[in-house]
Amino acid sequence: MLRIVLAPLVVMLCAVRMSFAAADDSLHWRGAEAPGFQIAFTDIDRPFISTIQRDAELSRARLEAFFDDAFTHTLTVRVFPDRASLTAFWRNAWQAPEFQPQCWMVASGTGSMLAILSPRVWQFEACEHDPRDSIGTLQLIAHEMVHVFHGQHNPRPELDGLDDIAWYVEGLAAYASGQMERSYSARLHDAVEKGKLPRTLEDAWTGPYRYAISGSLVQYIDRVYGRKTLVAMLRSVSEKELLGILGSTEPDFLARWETSLRATGEPVGR
Repeated sequence: MLRIVLAPLVVMLCAVRMSFAAADDSLHWRGAEAPGFQIAFTDIDRPFISTIQRDAELSRARLEAFFDDAFTHTLTVRVFPDRASLTAFWRNAWQAPEFQPQCWMVASGTGSMLAILSPRVWQFEACEHDPRDSIGTLQLIAHEMVHVFHGQHNPRPELDGLDDIAWYVEGLAAYASGQMERSYSARLHDAVEKGKLPRTLEDAWTGPYRYAISGSLVQYIDRVYGRKTLVAMLRSVSEKELLGILGSTEPDFLARWETSLRATGEPVGR
């Protein structure tokens, strides 16, 4: 099972095995329809659903333009009214009855759905998220929708078993959502200054700079190898497959990325 958690300043993502059938049946769910979407919520969050729907629609448009392709089927967004209900859902979905989410974990996504803690309670039941930050919230939803898109175009729709390419899964979401531009640029520069760049791709998805570094690696692929190459990698389920598409070895790829990063201050081959 792949469990990916997005770091501070933005989101949490757990790309793991889930089903909306596992949602808490004790809650009285309402539904709203929009082109390409089904949004499930409880009465207390009805006033906020239009904002979440707007962000989902904007994210959908952004990502279909980014990938030059469409989501393959209707997306369900489920808005949980409180931390307890979301935690119960995750425990059931991940078959992890002892799982205790950290306070910054507020959303998750796979090919079948997006689950999110209502922004209405972030101030009291979450940390490092401000519901008044409209851009941050939009990018949070966009990040999760990247995982949805990825799952819909990968042989493993729930993104399970992709632990060895977590850097690509999370880096793609950080980059395509726009978070690299706003949330992780300073962190990437800090990692360079402190000599915290990875020696292996597996190391890229470790430590406090993992989102910035992973996003930088994906941005490098986009800028140097091209968008078509980046999109072709969506179907990969192993590091061997990813490197085969790049026509590179792990040491060579990392060396070229680091050289360009140190030379330009950005992960691009200019």
